[in-house]
Amino acid sequence: MNIIVIIMSFEYRGIQMNGYENCNLTDTYKRGFTWDEALTGTLHKVITRQDVVLECDAHIGTHTALLSTLSKKVYALESYAETYNLLARNVASLDNVIPINACLSSEDKEVRINLISHLNPRGYAVTDESPNVTIPAPCPHYMCAETLDSFSNRLSDRDPITCIKITNNSYNILRNSEKFIQTYKPTFIISNDFDETLVGSFLVNTVGGYESKSYRREWTVYTPTPVTFPSSMKTPGIIVVDDF
Repeated sequence: MNIIVIIMSFEYRGIQMNGYENCNLTDTYKRGFTWDEALTGTLHKVITRQDVVLECDAHIGTHTALLSTLSKKVYALESYAETYNLLARNVASLDNVIPINACLSSEDKEVRINLISHLNPRGYAVTDESPNVTIPAPCPHYMCAETLDSFSNRLSDRDPITCIKITNNSYNILRNSEKFIQTYKPTFIISNDFDETLVGSFLVNTVGGYESKSYRREWTVYTPTPVTFPSSMKTPGIIVVDDF
């Protein structure tokens, strides 16, 4: 099946962006509106200039451009090669952004990417491990996925990751990444996902507890039993943002 992909330009935060035509995300920004308003507001509230952010779902780089103004450094991951090329072009002028063509999963293995991004404008690619995938896959491709543990081995220890932004599929990304979580103890910003319970249980079993914050709720600490953390230990937080 041959697919003709048309690329169109729009301006965002002073950057000339390239995006897909017939994509709700591109259309939203072209009309002067904000995509994922709750997530955008959360990033403004949570991210600081001391943060090093791992963005697991960079897509064409709209949130990446925002993160670059809020944080110290951004590792922007995009798994679909065509979209990664757009991402790299869009953030080329941002000195603190490192675009990476990579796919995170629960294992180091080859995976099938089932959705192409102009049919999936929320900004993430779905692997064969994702449940309930019903959208057709007209142009699937394969690539080598890796765990967060494996991926972090390629990063510089001079700038430890303090925050991870994930859109969907969060539990699959976090599984088998205990070493990374225990080493970096980052804050997780998870949007439009329904795995909070699974992620919470995973973090409890990994480090003994986690903080969960919904966009409109106060911080809550979830632990199976009362846990006292050393004052020097930064407990991982999970911030759940829902735009639905």
